[in-house]
This record gives sequence, C-alpha cells and structure tokens, in this order.
Amino acid sequence: NQVISDHQHDFDVSALVAQGEVWITVAGVEKHLQPGDTFRLARNTVHSERYGPSEVCLWVARHH
Repeated sequence: NQVISDHQHDFDVSALVAQGEVWITVAGVEKHLQPGDTFRLARNTVHSERYGPSEVCLWVARHH
C-alpha cells in the first residue's frame, strides 16, 4: 500500500511486473498493472506509483 508521489527519472525505463500489483499514473491517466504486464516510461516523464497490499516485484531496465 505504498504511494510514491509525482517524480521523474533522467533515464528511460522498461519494466515487467513479476509479482503483486502496481498502479502507474501519467498525465492523470492511471494504469493498473499485474504480473506479466509491462510498461515503459520515457526519461523525464512525470509519474506517480501506487502499490498493492502484497509484496511487489518489478524487473526494471534503465536506458540511458
């Protein structure tokens, strides 16, 4: 049940949800992601993250 408010990264991100649930919000649009789902964020994209009540595992790749 953790929430990470609006932030951005100075690198592109590709990620795979391996376990648990995560909600990613970009420009007011929230996406609910579950195991097997993937997402990408371009560098400097402002976004927030919300995690479900159980443990979450994300595989994340940074692209510079």
